Amino acid sequence: MREPHGVSLFCDDVREEKDGKRTYVGVHGQVLNIETTKPAVLPRLCIVSHIVLPADFDFRTFRHELVRRQGDKEETLGQSVHDAPPRPAAPRSAVASIKAILGMEFTPFEITEECRLLVRAVFDDLTIPLGTLAIRFAAPSPDQPQTPNPPAA
Repeated sequence: MREPHGVSLFCDDVREEKDGKRTYVGVHGQVLNIETTKPAVLPRLCIVSHIVLPADFDFRTFRHELVRRQGDKEETLGQSVHDAPPRPAAPRSAVASIKAILGMEFTPFEITEECRLLVRAVFDDLTIPLGTLAIRFAAPSPDQPQTPNPPAA
């Protein structure tokens, strides 16, 4: 049996379009470099997780969570708890997987120190990592004036 897997996107905003599409604005890579003094405040931080569950994977509940890791310390910043989805009406052999999209939004999001943000899904006792964003403070470039916080999107 395969295990659940997935990926998370870290971005500045998620927009719902009229036709049902989503637009992810300001998608961050693996590292977010902030060119300002500590602490910094992001106007908004959004996390969107795409999770794939094998049809034969059984669980009672799962948590979608965001954790901040600074050194050896971890702090849960947000989480949502979900029951197992209803099983599809088709026989399990006809359904390869079940897909879920989950999101979190933090407005504003304060950053006091360099850290790593970890997104994970916890199925009963099984933890699946979904993504990491390293946050670093960088010295402003000499030709760029220093601002107290990054500009709003």
